[in-house]
Amino acid sequence: MAYSVRIEHLRAPSTFASEPAAFYDWMVGLHSSAISSAQRRTALRELFFSEPHSGTDGADYGYALKVLCERFGGSLNNEYWYPIGSSGLDTVGQELARLGVKLDPADDLAFAGAPVPIPEVDDFPGIGYLTCARMNELAPALDAANLSVVGDPYVRGAIAEIQQWIHHCTEDGSDLVTFYH
Repeated sequence: MAYSVRIEHLRAPSTFASEPAAFYDWMVGLHSSAISSAQRRTALRELFFSEPHSGTDGADYGYALKVLCERFGGSLNNEYWYPIGSSGLDTVGQELARLGVKLDPADDLAFAGAPVPIPEVDDFPGIGYLTCARMNELAPALDAANLSVVGDPYVRGAIAEIQQWIHHCTEDGSDLVTFYH
């Protein structure tokens, strides 16, 4: 799942809400199924209000971070990425390398880690991100890539979606945060 969001908003979310306490309560109600456990609600509160982490389960913080991405950013089309397995990540990565694009979906988009400090995630969600500056560096190589040489239409579509994500984010001046689960 891909989100266009400014990482600066994820570093101190409450400072971007006019009424932080009310906004937090609204988020909790809206995302009650995603943060159904007390630990996830605590993780969301700590991330939202920039409080020290009291928990150690990175998954709780990862899913709380995803809620913040949904509220402070926008989801991007992921038709070719959901669902994708680890072999699909590798296949797309191999094609990108063959096309001369220095982007590894597994390392950069699925398992790079969170753009803000959270406890280590042992399993899921996998989290990755690209800053706007990094996407500006990647865009020329992606734009120059001849996708017609990619035989698998699914892989071709996944690469085209990455292009769309990067274009959207760079035009918007936002960063890209991704979740793999």
